[in-house]
Amino acid sequence: IMTKASGGVEIPASEYTYKIVDAQTGGTEVIPTYAGTYYIQVTANANSTNYTGTNTKKTFEVKAAAASITDNGTTTYYSSLSAAYTAATAGQTVKLEADESRNSALTITKNFTLDLNGHKITRSSNGPVIQVANSSTTEVEFAIINSVSTAGTISGTTRGVNTLNDAKLTIGSGVTIKASDTSDGRALQVQGSSDVTINGATLESATYGIVAIGSSNVTITSGTLTAPSIAIQNSSTGTVTVAGGSIGSSTNSNTGI
Repeated sequence: IMTKASGGVEIPASEYTYKIVDAQTGGTEVIPTYAGTYYIQVTANANSTNYTGTNTKKTFEVKAAAASITDNGTTTYYSSLSAAYTAATAGQTVKLEADESRNSALTITKNFTLDLNGHKITRSSNGPVIQVANSSTTEVEFAIINSVSTAGTISGTTRGVNTLNDAKLTIGSGVTIKASDTSDGRALQVQGSSDVTINGATLESATYGIVAIGSSNVTITSGTLTAPSIAIQNSSTGTVTVAGGSIGSSTNSNTGI
């Protein structure tokens, strides 16, 4: 039922038809599946006694989802990565559906997988883009993957990804982690007694590639790691194991490990 604005008259559905179109001038009728602006086009029927307009349009916008979770074949979409993270339960995968810019770190304190899905997460302010830390009740096991051929990227200023406490992190192929700060940029900082495994990821930094602190352990099975100062700095009492991949300084005069 529609209401005539001037007199508040309810217009019976039998007196008009409507459709959703993709242009204000009356484009093709569509189902609003994708993000964008759509219009409701209303046309009076010939027998209408309450409504004389022929093409009244109202605008509405469909916004792109930021992330999604698929569980038992049902996909739920979320307006932000933080909202999807809050909703995720142990063992689930949160998939990025669009690029995301953040003003603060996404702090991980639960077990799940983040699929970058070819998108980018960026943070322009100092600090990590993603920080992985145990909660009071959970020893976190977190994985970053990329399920499509287009690289997924985590890009920060001073830090890309940080791990704390006893957290365990696995970074898969097709994932690129960057830190752009030229004085203390660290693509990956591994702290506490956390364990990190890199399986094919690319780490790029304007200063340090990986910095290991505390009693943390880093295992690299494959991937690419470059930084102009030091590619891997091990200040930890733990171990750094390199079983494959390409590791080195991006300048000839500095240090790979």
